[in-house]
Amino acid sequence: MSLACAWATRLRLGVLVALLPCAMAHAKVVEYNWTISQTMQSLDGVPRMAYAINGRPGHETSVVVQSGDNVVVNVQNALDHPTALHWHGLHQNGTNEMDGAVGSTQCPIPPGHSFTYRFSTANHSGTYWFHAHHQTQYADGLRGPVIILDDPSVAAVHPPYDSDTTFELSDWYHTPTDILTSTFYLNGTANPTGMEPMFDSGLINGRGVYDCAKVSKLCIQQEPAVYQFDAGKTHRLRLVNTAAYAGFRFSVDAHRLKVIEVDGFAVEPYTVDAVELNVAQRFSVLVTADQPPSSYWIRAVMFHGPAWTVMSPSAGFNDTVLAHFKYAGSPPFLSSTSLPLDAPVVLRDTDLRPIPPQPAPSLTANSLHILFSFNFETRSADSFQKSYVYLSHHTSSFTTANVSTLAGPRPAFPNIDPAGTSFRALAGQPLERYQVVQVTLINRDPDTVSGAAANPLKRDVVTIDACPTTVREGAGRESALSTKRLGRCRFGYTIVRFVADNPGVWLFHCHIDWHIAAGLAMLFVASPADVVDRGVSSSLIDTCNNYNAWKDAAAAANDASLKSSTHQPLPAYTPPPPGDPPPSSDRDELRIVSPPELTEHDDGDADDDDHDADGPPSPRPCSASSPPTVASSTPPPSPPPSPSPRGAPASLLLRRGPGAEEAARWTTE
Repeated sequence: MSLACAWATRLRLGVLVALLPCAMAHAKVVEYNWTISQTMQSLDGVPRMAYAINGRPGHETSVVVQSGDNVVVNVQNALDHPTALHWHGLHQNGTNEMDGAVGSTQCPIPPGHSFTYRFSTANHSGTYWFHAHHQTQYADGLRGPVIILDDPSVAAVHPPYDSDTTFELSDWYHTPTDILTSTFYLNGTANPTGMEPMFDSGLINGRGVYDCAKVSKLCIQQEPAVYQFDAGKTHRLRLVNTAAYAGFRFSVDAHRLKVIEVDGFAVEPYTVDAVELNVAQRFSVLVTADQPPSSYWIRAVMFHGPAWTVMSPSAGFNDTVLAHFKYAGSPPFLSSTSLPLDAPVVLRDTDLRPIPPQPAPSLTANSLHILFSFNFETRSADSFQKSYVYLSHHTSSFTTANVSTLAGPRPAFPNIDPAGTSFRALAGQPLERYQVVQVTLINRDPDTVSGAAANPLKRDVVTIDACPTTVREGAGRESALSTKRLGRCRFGYTIVRFVADNPGVWLFHCHIDWHIAAGLAMLFVASPADVVDRGVSSSLIDTCNNYNAWKDAAAAANDASLKSSTHQPLPAYTPPPPGDPPPSSDRDELRIVSPPELTEHDDGDADDDDHDADGPPSPRPCSASSPPTVASSTPPPSPPPSPSPRGAPASLLLRRGPGAEEAARWTTE
């Protein structure tokens, strides 16, 4: 187990954003009309069907607006199956039903129907993205950037720069993920140990280079894309990890990266050689073209092997995705020959400080403390391995269920009542208006958790350290840790704190797409009574009615086809022949350095079957995002705790366990 489309031209510059004046007298409405379909695409040289928007690969479609603009996206579903879109990182203040999370805020858009998303970008600026939020569709290309140009107050805190380019970093599968899911990942016969499917390639802005010489299947050899930059100028690179599974280390040979934005929040400038992005995370970095005019490699190294992936990569896999950082005026056919640093300075996000500084919300007697632990297992009644969530807190308890079973005629949003009890399959935790919530995300319960960072980093995706299998003992020596010696792993945790001031139903889940398919999710329900008072739009109800009608018709047609002799079963997924065995990662952060909580004690109960809040240890890393929040225009009875300049505190990363970056990617949407 691990946790741990048309052709692009070589000079394509991805999403190039002009530096527009920031001052706007009034918010304007920016409207997009999108038709979602599938087309044949060869992103890394291997052709396959993938998602397209208006006939172009999903990654070539972007939303670019000024901070404060109102966005309208009219989505027409031209597929033969349902879909929906989520706007990652946007708080959806007062527009929870526009969040796009199927099963919690909306029903999917059925084939032949449309849905209009309407939301404001007020109090937002920076780098975001959109992606499908139904099944594993975004892994098949239904994703792209959302760029919100800075308002004057945010622009003033950034160092000046001359150009703005977006780089989407993605993993890529040659087999459609619905086939991977149904015939392999969530198939207990084919995959009894629950291995996550191994990606075949990595992409930078939809361009990858699969080694066609090593495979016999249809493959047209690609070359890395070329990005041209003016010498002597400073360039903003917006980095977005839109992968389903892979983490990346991003660098530009011979150039340093000055980090100025993380997940839509300005940070104090911090200079490094490389940054690491887990799934769904975003960074803006400034790069000054101050080297001799030439062409230098842009590198996006994919993490794989122990602590990240279990399956061996296919023969043509390249773990380093390349592109050219080419100086304008250098020879037109000059190829990059630069080399990476032997020991790059890599960003540690806990060293970053947001602008302006903001303390964490203060805990009160009414605060809710939640201990969130998870594990992957196959129970006696399961036909495949699932994720099980273990929850405990100081005020009450509630049951959990697997997200894969989420069903019913309505998502949770239209069905909630003031008591917050109508949640169909996922665990739902009602939150009081302005309640301070602290969530400790763990693989095991830490012995003691106390204190908080004075100026914690705001993120919508946080990383949870995983229980290690090796420990560094000094001087580069490592030794394996047996289950007996590990005992109850007590050093993989992350703590977040937020204020529940954004009424709505918010999905809290691992952002590794495979893991949410296996059930690693729950719901936060902020102020249910306020949501009921606000009501539900007729378009949302119409979409659910249309979806249910389509589903019933599809079920009837499927039943008829099963009785037909011409019915063909879904082809099973067969893992590709492996290439070289996955190497151990070269990331120092993957090894635990002198973990203070590591103790040698009897672990005789490690295999028992009582599923308490502590839960069994999880061998996987994962990512999570915290609930969006919003300040109300009507003051609460008592002052709300610690409002942020954005109008509400975002997820506040208070503390991370001393473990490595073997993490799960978690998000609240």
